[in-house]
Amino acid sequence: EAAAWEAQAEQSRASLTLATGGSLATAWRHLKLADAAYLRVVDANRFTVAMHRSEILGRVGATREAVERLESALDECRQTPCSERLLPPARGTLAWLILLDPLATQDDLNRAGAILDEALDGIEPERDPLEHANQRVNRAYLSVRRGRSPEDDLSRARELLAGAPEGGRRSQLEGWAELVAAEDDLASSRPEAALDRCRSLARSAATDRLLARALSCVGRARRQLGDLGGAAGAFDSALSLHEIATPAALNQRLVVGPGQQGEDYYRAARIAVERGDPAQAWRLLERLDRATLAEEARTRCGETPGGGGSADLGGDSRRRELLDELAALEQPASATRREQRRAIRRTLLAELQELSRTLRPDCPAAAEPPEDRALDYRGVALDDEVLLLRRVAGGGVSVVRRTPMALPRLVEIVREVRGMLDTGDADDSVWRAVLEPVGAALTPDSAPSGHASFALHGVLQGLPLAALPRSGGGWLADLATLALRPAGAAAARPGVGGRSLFVVDPVGNLPSGTRQASLYRRLFPAARVLEGAEATRAAIREASADARWIHFDTHGQYDPAFPELSRLSLADGSVDMVELGSWEAGVEMANLSGCDTGRWPATADSGRYGFAGLFCRRGASWVVASRAPLADGLASDLNGAFYRALARGASVPEAYAVALAAIRSEWPAAAWGSVLLLKGPGAPVGQSAAPVTPRGAGAGIDEEVSR
Repeated sequence: EAAAWEAQAEQSRASLTLATGGSLATAWRHLKLADAAYLRVVDANRFTVAMHRSEILGRVGATREAVERLESALDECRQTPCSERLLPPARGTLAWLILLDPLATQDDLNRAGAILDEALDGIEPERDPLEHANQRVNRAYLSVRRGRSPEDDLSRARELLAGAPEGGRRSQLEGWAELVAAEDDLASSRPEAALDRCRSLARSAATDRLLARALSCVGRARRQLGDLGGAAGAFDSALSLHEIATPAALNQRLVVGPGQQGEDYYRAARIAVERGDPAQAWRLLERLDRATLAEEARTRCGETPGGGGSADLGGDSRRRELLDELAALEQPASATRREQRRAIRRTLLAELQELSRTLRPDCPAAAEPPEDRALDYRGVALDDEVLLLRRVAGGGVSVVRRTPMALPRLVEIVREVRGMLDTGDADDSVWRAVLEPVGAALTPDSAPSGHASFALHGVLQGLPLAALPRSGGGWLADLATLALRPAGAAAARPGVGGRSLFVVDPVGNLPSGTRQASLYRRLFPAARVLEGAEATRAAIREASADARWIHFDTHGQYDPAFPELSRLSLADGSVDMVELGSWEAGVEMANLSGCDTGRWPATADSGRYGFAGLFCRRGASWVVASRAPLADGLASDLNGAFYRALARGASVPEAYAVALAAIRSEWPAAAWGSVLLLKGPGAPVGQSAAPVTPRGAGAGIDEEVSR
């Protein structure tokens, strides 16, 4: 009883904090304490904490994680009883979160519809008119997303709201109903009606989130009416509100995923282009990346080279305890016991993830970084077009092209490509047929230096840039060496060491392992090669402290639910992204030759790219990685050509181009298209030191083993 009372008190504190406009981080902390108290006695009301946490995550733009947390909580209800009265509103919240994702596919919308129908069946309008009205508004928005009239559900919602007691929740729901009606007006080309609704809503909005959406609606309506100046002003106000409610408000380094905040930045950028100011469009998109850089700085102040990184921020001892508990859960057990452990494992992983991204309160705000003149292109997808910008000589910005394309179609293409990359064996003709509609949209207009760097926002991050087909044959890789710039990439650190580190086959099951280790030793006699059982955590940590290059030939395991906890296999266990980030102090080049080492969900900024993005944020100039499973034969072919070119004196982008050409002649695009190159700010094109003269050459092998 004491634990239940404690949990309820903490939950009430969280609700009061949110209701009075208090700190999101404070509310989150109260919910965390409530969750721990409920968990001690397996109280069925613990489910309410998951609901409130999901709502907060959705509020700050972390919609993907909000959906995953709520889905996990609903899944746990199958094992641990939950209050039946809570399930319908929770399902409705889940459907609403799905609907807020601009990248939701038709299948996603159908799923949201089924969830809403189930939720409505569980709510009696007479007993809970506000919740029934809430789900009616949700279903009305689903109709808008499907291109249908929302009027039936909106009319019923308004009837219920009119008969409900006056108060904050009724006022909020009335506002959301007006917003859904305005969305329908915009979709139906009735901008005057939408403008009237949204201007009125902006004057009476009960919350900042509703106000930001109303201002965005005003901006879109004014654009449809041809008032670009008014549209720009409305979006500017909306962006200011979005920046108040960001993931940093939770004191965590969360990722702003696809959603309203990112979409409004993209829309504001398009308005700037249409007003003849592409440089302003570039600056708006750059603001998303600068937020990432600022958050990164708040996790790493006072860090010492080679250690003391983010693994220590949430308490290193607690992190070790969690890892030990997770290891204990891997012990053999019956099927029933393994099923019971799933919920425990998710809880431990969630805490471990939160420890990994807690922002340090003692870190000062990051200094404004200098303008990055080395980035060549920015690409962003809007609801009906793909916009490609280019920075030109002298620092100006030009519009390369605006390619008409419906966002749902682009999302379907990216999902099809994801499936082909996961299998790696699709025929090139099939690959071309799927990707031809987007190839031209991202084709660079010129690449005078022989390579071009791209910052891709949102859904475009899922496209394999080098493997996009060109009209008339060939690939974008034929035009230039194409590199991606992740969000938050840090400038290269001075004093990079001269000795390189090769970590080869720590688990001892890569067919190419011995052959590749021999090749690296012949090409670079001064390098340190840790092969097999030698590739322990301690040995790699020590050797990476002053490495110039670092290379991994090992297995990568991507965790879609907890991406920060994705792992690389080593001889004495695995290392996750958080721990690895505390080891290395910045290298010139990293080659992460394993499965999914460059994989990460789409973000509103210019992307994270998994382990590869981590190395760029730690100051690496160049990173080679894979966004999908990587066949051992392809990896050995790629690395053989890559390091032979480096040993002959080629720069990293030149060696990468040579290696990519080598595998393109032997492997389908669905296989080599997974390989990507990341570039840090101001990365040198030439080598920083003379390479070691090669003593021989090794041959690649073609075993079909996935890393």
